[in-house]
Amino acid sequence: MSNERQFIFLIDGLRHDYVTAGGTPFLHHLKEKSLHAVVEEPLFADAELAYSAGPSASNCGSCFAFDFDPQHSPFSFLKRLAPLCKFFESLRCDGFFRGSIRRHAEGLEESKGSQLANPALGTAFVPLHLLPFFRPRRAIQSNSIFDALTAHGTTCNTIAAPEQSESTETTLQRYAAAPDAQVAFIRFSEVGQLGTQHGPKSAQVAKSLRKIDAAVRRLLEPAENGIRAIIFGTYGLVEVTSRIDLRAALGKLPFQEGKDYVPFIEDTRALFWFPNPKSRSAVEGLLSGVTQGRILSEEELQKNGIRRDAAHCGEIFFALAGGAAFSPSFTSPLRSLPKGLHGNLREVADSTFQLIATAPQLRSEDLGKLPMTQIYSIIRDNVIPPALRV
Repeated sequence: MSNERQFIFLIDGLRHDYVTAGGTPFLHHLKEKSLHAVVEEPLFADAELAYSAGPSASNCGSCFAFDFDPQHSPFSFLKRLAPLCKFFESLRCDGFFRGSIRRHAEGLEESKGSQLANPALGTAFVPLHLLPFFRPRRAIQSNSIFDALTAHGTTCNTIAAPEQSESTETTLQRYAAAPDAQVAFIRFSEVGQLGTQHGPKSAQVAKSLRKIDAAVRRLLEPAENGIRAIIFGTYGLVEVTSRIDLRAALGKLPFQEGKDYVPFIEDTRALFWFPNPKSRSAVEGLLSGVTQGRILSEEELQKNGIRRDAAHCGEIFFALAGGAAFSPSFTSPLRSLPKGLHGNLREVADSTFQLIATAPQLRSEDLGKLPMTQIYSIIRDNVIPPALRV
């Protein structure tokens, strides 16, 4: 590898206040002499597309790993089994069937030549009788910065385990075993997982941050003056103190789930569609009583870059302001409440994350608060050497 090295570090859960002189001394030192900013997590969007493809990435309100698409759902065969699905769900034994359902749906998608964005997630915990309204989100073909580097003949190592958490030690071992490349993309996933389990201010998170700080120092310090590197998170975790059973509250309305309205409930966000338009005002009225969050206005949707020109983009977008969680949700089973979550409204400071960019031509500058899509241009313009740019 050449003396001038290029690194892209993604640290899941690198909250805006995690980089400190006492907790992460090397990252703090790097921040003080580099370009840095606080970044907002995009609402109802694919975070990985946001940083890798920039403003060109489509943001149309995809829910978790699914799109609302009743006409093309590979789960449509479950429609005729809806009463049976509800029965199994009431007994909480629907998990026995999800593996077979997932394999059947994946086979149908593969027969159409579709590549799924995240097949490992399967059916998550979406109620079986609602699955026919959705299809697994397909991989979006976008001209990411990694695609551009590959097309230009630039060698790039990706050391990441996005579908599961792995220890910092394992990540470093995989990097050491990888062949030399001009650009290394390294993802540390431990902080996000520990923050969810133990809380964003827990001792476990603090210990993990120290390990990651030492790991980044080990990789960058030998050639610090010739480094081109960007270090950033994908979200900040907010402490969770209360539970909202939104689905139970919706069940008390004089309208039927799956017939009059279709929800998709994540841990901190919810999307709604209305086959029966009459049910919309009732759902809106219920949501207006959830004081821990709000329905996003048209202005907020535009600010978040959320398109409203397709049916699968949702008719109502609701997000929590922090401190509370929807539980159970379609992305988490009925279990103990997480200690930390992300995906909150933009004004929640703890949901933002840190960004640091260093390169020979850069000087210390605080860019303030940025949208996540701007990470793309920072990588392109400052981290990748001119000779490797397209």
